[in-house]
Amino acid sequence: MGRRGRHRVGGTLRAPAKAYGFSLKTPWRKLPLKVRKLVLEGSEGEELRFEFKLKKGSSWVHHGTYEGVLNNLERRYRETSSEGIRRWIGSLMNPTPCPDCGGRRLKPESLAVRIEGRSIAEWSALSRSPRRAAIWRACAEGGAVVIAEPILSRADQPSQILDDVGLGYLSNT
Repeated sequence: MGRRGRHRVGGTLRAPAKAYGFSLKTPWRKLPLKVRKLVLEGSEGEELRFEFKLKKGSSWVHHGTYEGVLNNLERRYRETSSEGIRRWIGSLMNPTPCPDCGGRRLKPESLAVRIEGRSIAEWSALSRSPRRAAIWRACAEGGAVVIAEPILSRADQPSQILDDVGLGYLSNT
């Protein structure tokens, strides 16, 4: 990070670093998860003492909450009138799938469980009608029906509710 970036970030991060006992020189990957969460999401309403050193040797003190990097960027994106700033922040907001789950928001252990060769993410991705047909086909076949039937019935419940109220043409995915 350049000198200018380090100065700007460091000034704001000094208060949470002091309050929560972490060093601004510690590499991100070595920071505890609790500290990473604090840096990204803020102090959750807890007031901190911010002290900024001014060029003339004096300092400016402010008490307030630390909003976190993510909240700060979202607020600045909403409030700015600068198209350049909005473009820069927008470039940081591009969704990137998690390397572990591929954006499916499930632990690898959960994705490893398969019924009829499909993970829960693959079952959920099916549109309503094909999913419903596949669920009941899976329940009707094989010896896994005793184990799979309650799980698959639960997964099919939203589809059945839509059908029961005459809205079967809608998708619940």
